[in-house]
Amino acid sequence: MNRQYHVIGACSCWGAQVRACERGPEDLVEGQVFERLQRQGVSIREVEMLFPDKLARNEEVPLAQSLPLIRDFNLRLMKTVRKAVQNGSFPVVLGGDHSIAVGTWNAFDVPFGLLWIDAHLDSHTEKTTPSGAYHGMPAAALLGHGIPEMAHLVKKHPVLKPQNLAFIGARSFEKGETELLSKLNVKVYFMDEVHERGLKEIIPEAIAHVMRGVSHYGVSLDLDVFNVEEAPGVGSPEEGGIRKGELLPLLSQLSKDPRLLAFELLEFNPERDIDHKTRELVFEILQKVMK
Repeated sequence: MNRQYHVIGACSCWGAQVRACERGPEDLVEGQVFERLQRQGVSIREVEMLFPDKLARNEEVPLAQSLPLIRDFNLRLMKTVRKAVQNGSFPVVLGGDHSIAVGTWNAFDVPFGLLWIDAHLDSHTEKTTPSGAYHGMPAAALLGHGIPEMAHLVKKHPVLKPQNLAFIGARSFEKGETELLSKLNVKVYFMDEVHERGLKEIIPEAIAHVMRGVSHYGVSLDLDVFNVEEAPGVGSPEEGGIRKGELLPLLSQLSKDPRLLAFELLEFNPERDIDHKTRELVFEILQKVMK
């Protein structure tokens, strides 16, 4: 396949308690990540940065009051992803906190499946969240649950059906999330199962699972799914993660899969990075996915 890539830097972290992930996409530009990919033959048609409202970006807005900013940003991101697809490009969305997933995946009108590769389940609603942080709610929102500004950004019906979603690598979660996902019968490969069975067996199985009744799927990858030593620069680090040596070779298969709809990479926090280790991991991931 000869994909033309439209890279979208989603420079928003309004969904998190600490907003440092909004600097992630700009750090990738400063590190010449996209120039390096182009020198290796990757066809990047456009690199576009999306920012929150200019005034709001420099304000200290309490988390409880940031929902209108999140909704506005997600609407703009959705339109940008749609424009990329309409222009014949493959969208690669780089964040930013995970609340931007609502904007990315609302861009598609066709039914699709989604792999959610993450240390967290991100399946809280406003009734179950212990922190009030909106980046802990996007998966529930895409399933049609939670606050209307996220669950029904532009559509009355859920973006995803439960049978078309699978989580991989979860190891930090709360009871409210597991109860919702269990009730909906959503597939979750917890980290214990990943350690036991291995990603080489789980990833193809998960793709087949989310592809039931649909013809395309997407990937939403949170950097905190990786081992902290290999990815220190993330929004919400958790011990006991996936080793990059196990996941990266499997990501290279995505570049050859015509069923892949879009790719999203979240929660890069350059303020926590050590010797640009996480920036280089992002480069390696994109190197695999954007062949």
